[in-house]
Amino acid sequence: ALASEAGVSGSILKMRYCGVMSHILGSKGRDDLFEASLEHGAVREIVDLCQSKADPLLQMNALVLLVAFAQTAAGYKYLLDNGVLTWLLDVSQPDNSADYMLIGPVALDTLAAIFNRAMACGVLSHDAFDSGRTDGRLMNLFVQTMTANVYSSQEQSRVAGFNALVQFGTSSPTAAKAIESSDEVVDALVGMLRSTKAEVKVAALCGFAELVRYEGKAAEDAS
Repeated sequence: ALASEAGVSGSILKMRYCGVMSHILGSKGRDDLFEASLEHGAVREIVDLCQSKADPLLQMNALVLLVAFAQTAAGYKYLLDNGVLTWLLDVSQPDNSADYMLIGPVALDTLAAIFNRAMACGVLSHDAFDSGRTDGRLMNLFVQTMTANVYSSQEQSRVAGFNALVQFGTSSPTAAKAIESSDEVVDALVGMLRSTKAEVKVAALCGFAELVRYEGKAAEDAS
C-alpha cells in the first residue's frame, strides 16, 4: 500500500532496501554486522533478488550487491558455503540462450569483482589457488569460464570474458600469475587483439594496458 501511494513499485523498494543492507553487511571487517543481517533475513533477501528470474533487469542490477559480501570473512564464507559462487559460475557459462545474454556477462563481472574485493580486503589469502581448497577449485574453474567466454562467437561474451580476466588479473600478483601461466588464456587474450571489430580490439588494448600497468606497479612494490 505504501509503495502504491508513493508511486513506487514494490520491486524498486526491495532493491533500495537491499542496496542499503548491502552497504551495512559489507562494512569491511565487520563480521558481526554480516551475521546480524543474516539473522534478520537481509542476506537471504539480497540473494533471492539476485536469483529471481521474475524481472531480468532488476536481477542484473541486484547482482552487484553480492560484491559487498566479499568484504568480510563471514560474507565470503556464506557465498562459498551456500552455493552462490557456484550458481554465478553456472550462469556465466557462455551459450546462445536469451538468459545467458541478459545475465551471463553481468554474473561473470560480479564473480571477478567478488574475488578482486576478497583479495583486496584480505579475506582471500594468496594461496587461494591451491586446488585442494574449495575456493581454489572454484577460482580455477572461474579462469576456465572467463577463457571460454573470450573464445565465444558472441561479441558480448568475448568482451565480458576479457574484462573479467583483466579485473581478476589485477586483483593480486597470484591472480596475475595464474592468468599469465595459462597458454590457453594468453592465446585467448592475444586473439582479441586480432579481432576485425574495432570495439573488441579497443577493449583488448585497454585491458592489456591495465594488466601491464598492474604488473609494473606490483614489481615496483616488491622492490
